[in-house]
Amino acid sequence: ILAVRYIQRYRDKKEPVYLRLEGTDLDLNVPFGIEDFNYEERGGEPGDLYYSIQLTEWRSYAPSRVTLPEGEVREADRAGAPEDAGSGSYTVVPGDSLWAIARRFYGDGTQWRKLYEANRAVVGANPNLIYPGQVLTIP
Repeated sequence: ILAVRYIQRYRDKKEPVYLRLEGTDLDLNVPFGIEDFNYEERGGEPGDLYYSIQLTEWRSYAPSRVTLPEGEVREADRAGAPEDAGSGSYTVVPGDSLWAIARRFYGDGTQWRKLYEANRAVVGANPNLIYPGQVLTIP
């Protein structure tokens, strides 16, 4: 019943929980919000809990303040055209994600999987974890 209390606490506080799945083609360790959680103990089976849980992928919508050095170009200030992917490589900077890099080079963030597949050896098992200084190949 201790696990039930933890799940209820995270649901009620609207804090993310991490679902970790291993042993698949793509190991998963991403945050989720608990939308709904129900459990019951059925007669004749004391101590066994039956539950249902509804999760949604966690998205942080909190605003963040960014201070840019004088004269630095913000992503929002760039023209809408994607950059030429012909350069062949890109060095990750703070705040980057595969989605943002795909949007920058291909004009479409949904192409992030193409980047991930080409850079799996650099990025590792979790495509959500890239670090400044990593050099990615732009296919």
